[in-house]
Formats: sequence, C-alpha cells, structure tokens
Amino acid sequence: MADTPCRVRRVVVRGNRRTHDSVIRQELSALRDARTLGEIGDVCVGASGVIRGLGVFDSAEMVCDAAPGQSADGLPLADVVVTVAEKKKGLLSAQTGVHTQSGEGSMDANVTVRNLLGRAERIDFKSEMGQQKSTAFVLSASKPRWLGTDTELTAKLAKESVSHLKHSSFIEKLRSVSVSVVTGQREAVQHELTAELALRDVGKLPLRTASWAMLQQRGMSAKASVRHAATLDRLDDSLVPTSGYALKLSNEVAGLLGVGDARFSKHALSAAAHVPLLPNGLLSLGLSLSAGLLMPTGPGGSYHAAGVPPQSPSCVCDRFFAGGACGAQPFRGFRTNGVGPREPRHTASGAGGSAAGGGGSARDALGGEALGVATVSLSAPLPGAKPRAHGVRAQVFSSFGGLHAIRDLRGDGGGGGGGATVADVAGGLFRGARASVGAGLVMPTGLGRLELSISHVLKRQPQDAVQRSGWQIGISGTIV
Repeated sequence: MADTPCRVRRVVVRGNRRTHDSVIRQELSALRDARTLGEIGDVCVGASGVIRGLGVFDSAEMVCDAAPGQSADGLPLADVVVTVAEKKKGLLSAQTGVHTQSGEGSMDANVTVRNLLGRAERIDFKSEMGQQKSTAFVLSASKPRWLGTDTELTAKLAKESVSHLKHSSFIEKLRSVSVSVVTGQREAVQHELTAELALRDVGKLPLRTASWAMLQQRGMSAKASVRHAATLDRLDDSLVPTSGYALKLSNEVAGLLGVGDARFSKHALSAAAHVPLLPNGLLSLGLSLSAGLLMPTGPGGSYHAAGVPPQSPSCVCDRFFAGGACGAQPFRGFRTNGVGPREPRHTASGAGGSAAGGGGSARDALGGEALGVATVSLSAPLPGAKPRAHGVRAQVFSSFGGLHAIRDLRGDGGGGGGGATVADVAGGLFRGARASVGAGLVMPTGLGRLELSISHVLKRQPQDAVQRSGWQIGISGTIV
C-alpha cells in the first residue's frame, strides 16, 4: 500500500479563519516531490507535528483522497485535505515572576500575543523592575518557521537601565535594536546569529566616592556588533543534572565596517559534564568550566602587538565579571562580582583619600578581559521520600580559576614595551588564581536552580571580596 504510485494534485486547507494558508502550505511543500502514498503519508505526519508546534492550533488533521485523472507522468492523483482547529484561548497570555541577577532581586511581567497578523508570529512585551532601580522594557516580534525552515527570525527593541551601584558605582543605560536568527531548534546543535546596534551610557556615578577607574569610564559609546552562539545540550536535567553534557560557545565582533566606537572581539565558553558514579543518580561527578577572552582592537584598543604600546582600556559594559553562588560566572566563596580587578573607592569627604577595606564593598568591581573558572563537584540525593520528590541534592565542590585584566597578564604592567610571552601569560594566570571548597544543597524550583552552600576560600587576591560568613544562597537559570 505504501509503495502505491501516486502524485498530489492539490492541497486544500480548512478551518483557518485567522491564519493565512501559506503558514500551513509551506510545511507541505515537499508533497510536490512525493511519488508514492508512503511518501505522501510521511510528509503529512511530519507537517502535522510542526503545525501543532506553532502554538496557534489545537489540532491539525490531514486526509488523502483520490482525485480524478492522472498526472503528466501517468501516475494516479490525490488531494490532501488539511483541517485545522485554531486556538480560541492562549493567544494572549501574561505572566509575572521574580528572579535574581548580580545580587539584585527583580520582578518582571511578560505579555505575549500570538498570531495577531495571521502568520503564526509572536509579539512579546517584557517589563522588569529591580530592587536597585534597574528597569527594562523590551519589545520583540518573532516569526517561527521562517521561509519554511527550522529557523526563527526575531526583531527586538530594548530600553534598559541596569544599576551596578552596589558593586561598581555606575548605572548602565542601554538603547538597542537587534535582529537574530535561531536555527537548529529541533537538532543537536542550536545556532543563533545576532546583529545589534546599541547605545550605551555609563553614568549616574557618585562623583565623590566612585573610583578613578570608574570615573574614567563615564560617557556614551556606540556598539555595532555581530554575535554567533552555538549551544549543545545533552543534560538529563537543565537545573540539577546527574548525567550528560552541555556546551555553549559564543563569539562577538564589534566595530565592523567602522560603525560605532566600540572595537573588540569577545569569545566565551561554558561547558558542563556530569557522570553518574552509581545507578539511579545516587552519586554523580560534575565538572563545569567558564572561560572568556575580550580583546579590544583598533585605535584605542588595549590588545596590542609587540612593540605597540597599549592605549585606552576596554569598556566596562563589555567585560566579564565573576563571583557569587550562582549567575553567569559563579565562583562560590566570593561575593557577587567579587573576583578580579577592583579599585578602592574615594572617601565621601572628597579629600583625595581612598575608602578603607582590603577587599570589601569599598572597592569597585572593574571586570576583566580574561576569565577561566573550573568547578568539580560530587552530588547525591538527600535521604527521605520528600527531598527526593523535590529533587534536592547535597553536594561538595571545589573551584579554581580567576578573572584578569589583559595588562596584568602581559608581564609589563601595561606600560608599553613588547608583547607578552607564553611564560608571561602562564605566570600571570598562576599568580592570579583563586581557589575555594565547600558543601551545600541544590534544588530545582520554578524560578530556577536554588543553591544554599557554605564555602571556604583557600586562595584569594588582596582586592577580592569574599563571603566572610561562608554562607551563600542564590538562584540561577540553567547550567550553561
């Protein structure tokens, strides 16, 4: 039966009152090449699943009926009738939530409208307000299955104000427009390509107390960049995994074609692997790695060739930050953004002195251009039915690595001269390394990965800010 020769004469679409026929027909374009009933059935089954996955239909049924006549090559003809049931509810949705980022608690609200123009598009509006007066307003429009492929096209407008006053004495204001293409959402590796135009303003600095390094960062900068990210996720759980692996590699280049005054290339790597040592997740070994390199380029860049003196530093908005129990670059035992270059703040009197405190909150976190942090852990479920039902696990861990400014790795103090040798860079990495050990509990929640831990810092740098009590609690999204 499946081998019976047959050609499709036409496709009939029914039940779509708001949705354009093209949304459905593009998923059945392969029917024009089908030569048997089996091939027709395979195309229909695949298309039915894709159509239901658009989020605008409750159902999609397909029937193949015999049609009169024959094709040009003498094969019997058939009509494919597609009957869809559009969703009456759920096309307009709203939700609220709370989360933490860089030590700041925030509340957000999202409104989503689907299929407003009948092309299965999605329009999202997101607003966010933080405890430290951070705000964000983001409007985005997405078109799934762009050009009939497994590709989503998204255009986004954003107006954000992010407060870093607690850790770095400045507020970053961002106005941006971006277009991104995401492919491979149904495949092993997902790719995202983004082109962005952004206007950044480093301002609202407390002039009497901010450090000199932060005062030198004041002002506006324009960034035109292209970013590519590749993600591979094979973890059994995105929040508290016990087996599998995940990898995310991101590369960004700013200043192409001379647009904007930001000139850099930025590369970041996040990886995680978990190996079960006992069956049923009774004991699991985990290893995670975060690495990054920011290289300012062009006139005014601090990344220079041999014999060319360094000039202006990178922008604080583009640098890496590390420290804290959770977040983009966690390092347990240290405070949020407590690892890496930090400079003392001035006294409130403005007398030219610096605020006291070796590595506490009296310093501004400046971020760094070279990041490398590795963590190894052993985890096991807590005894008892209730902790197991909620996925609570106990873990012990050890972290090693650091965050550095490029000038500190060159071995010349950033004051001109020749470029760094491999030995200079290796020596700088070793001298600037940090290490910590600890134990704690992790638990998956609706807000993300909740972690409570107690840590002990084995090695630190004088400017670092450590968690003196040792106790930390944090919430993060996913492992990578």
